[in-house]
Amino acid sequence: MKNEIVSKLNQHLAADITREADVAYVLAEIRKLFEHVRTAQNYPVLAFYTNWALHTKIDREPWARAGLKMLEDVVSGYQGGSRGPEEVLKAVTGLLSFQQLHRQLLDFGAEHGIQFDQLSTEQWRRFSSLLVDILIDCPLVSELKIPVVRALSLSRDFVFSHASGQTLAFWKIDLGNGEVMAGPIF
Repeated sequence: MKNEIVSKLNQHLAADITREADVAYVLAEIRKLFEHVRTAQNYPVLAFYTNWALHTKIDREPWARAGLKMLEDVVSGYQGGSRGPEEVLKAVTGLLSFQQLHRQLLDFGAEHGIQFDQLSTEQWRRFSSLLVDILIDCPLVSELKIPVVRALSLSRDFVFSHASGQTLAFWKIDLGNGEVMAGPIF
């Protein structure tokens, strides 16, 4: 079964990634492969994204739960004056790191014979952008009864184009007090 999944992934990657459905298919096949090879714990960011892309809410995923807890701590510190805005940015960037996702995707592919290394810089940008389009509909929601961070989500509400012509998406933290914090995805 593992060989069939790897073969399907390689065929799909060779045909190019151009639609949200292509990204969802790749992530769904990786999830299937995780179930066969039992290595998801070695690739926590990749496992997190394969789950996040396929569910409307992730509140039981360990990486998401730990990330929301960490955000609770950082945002509480920020609101209390003991942490700066750069610490909030660093925490969110660490949780949602597309660089870590890319690295784990390449490492996972190398381990299992999946040709993710053929995703050029431009193809990886397109894959990432399509993934953002999928994730916009999937907030990470806090389980706490009185949360500081109610939800973390991606948004194109704040989209702008920068000098290279790339459009960036933003993360958005909905706070328990009704306020919103936002910042760019790099």
